Amino acid sequence: MLGSGPAGADGAWQKVGGDARSGVSGLAYEGRTADGSGVDLLAVHDNKRTGQQRLSRITHRDGSDSVSPLTWVGAERVDLEAVEAIPGAPGEYVALAARGIVYRLKVDGSAATVVEYAPLPAIGEGDDFESFALVAQNGKLAALWADRGAGPDRPATLYAAPLTFAAWGQALFGAVTRWPYRAPYPVDGGTLRARTRQYEEGPHRERWGPSTSCPVRHWRRIRDSNS
Repeated sequence: MLGSGPAGADGAWQKVGGDARSGVSGLAYEGRTADGSGVDLLAVHDNKRTGQQRLSRITHRDGSDSVSPLTWVGAERVDLEAVEAIPGAPGEYVALAARGIVYRLKVDGSAATVVEYAPLPAIGEGDDFESFALVAQNGKLAALWADRGAGPDRPATLYAAPLTFAAWGQALFGAVTRWPYRAPYPVDGGTLRARTRQYEEGPHRERWGPSTSCPVRHWRRIRDSNS
C-alpha cells in the first residue's frame, strides 16, 4: 500500500502545552461540553517516567483551548501512543502502548480506570505501534492499528481485525489482515522515522494535530471527512 499524498491539519494548530511532557500522542472525542459551547477531547501522552502525565482532557472552544489533567488509577502505563472511544459504550476507551498492549479504560470525571488489558495479536519483530482506530458497522466492531516502520527496508504495517470484548472487559481479536504501507515522503534515503522522532521531540510536540506518516491516521482522516 502506498500513501497518495501528504496529510495536514485543517486550519491553524492549537497549542495545548509548554514542554515535551505535555505532547499529545493520541486524541479521542468525548463529547460536547455541558453548556454546549465547546467539545471535550481525551488526550494521551507518551510519557515514561513515574509521576508524568498519562491522560488529559482538552476542552476546545472557538478561540481558546484549556487542558485538565486526568488521574490514571492504578499502575502507570508507559508510552501511550493512541486512544479511541468505544462505539456504543459512553465513557469507555481503548488506549494503545507502543509495545502493543491494549488497555480498556473507563473515564469518570477526572479519573480513568483500567478495566482490562491484553496484547495485540500478530505482533511482528521490531513493531513499534503508533496508532489505533475502531470502526463500527452492522453492530460489529473492527480494529485498525499500525506499526511505524523504519526506513526504506522496513515499511510501516497496517493491521486490521474483528474485535469483541469479553464480559470482564478484555479485548478479543479475530483473524488479522496486514498490509505494508509506504508514505510518499520523504524520499531522501528513508529518513521518515528520524524526522518523525525529530517532530516528536522538537518544539512542535506541545501542539496537537494529525501525524503525517501514520497509515491509521491517514485512514481516520478519510473516515471522519466522510462521516
